[in-house]
Amino acid sequence: MFRHIERSDGTFMWLCLVYLMLIAFLPVPSGTLGHYGDEFSAVIFFAVTLLLVALMELIIWQYASHNRRLLRPEVTDSEIQLTRWRTYNVIIVVGISIFIAFVSPLLAMLSWMLMFFTRRLITRRFDRMVNKTVVSKTS
Repeated sequence: MFRHIERSDGTFMWLCLVYLMLIAFLPVPSGTLGHYGDEFSAVIFFAVTLLLVALMELIIWQYASHNRRLLRPEVTDSEIQLTRWRTYNVIIVVGISIFIAFVSPLLAMLSWMLMFFTRRLITRRFDRMVNKTVVSKTS
């Protein structure tokens, strides 16, 4: 995400500060999960923290990409959408895992691995869309 951003402003800096505070806090729920991994509350604590990090990342991206406010000029619309959907991926998977944790904390933790598979699917879909657009423009 940040490789597409070339400028900054005061609001962006505040958003990044909150984001970094959440990132810096991640060792607390990670340690709790490591120590009490089979406990419902530890899984929820970690998942909610991860969800907050992902939501903050989405807010930062929405702010930076709105009207291409802070983006490099060469960033394409497809790259903007791909970055947005990669963040949605984390939000959706982790959000669903919170509900799964009510049934099984272990299953909730295992569901986090879905992010890697769904990320690949999202990337492939956008690659196909870009290739299809390039082919149709050259025809």
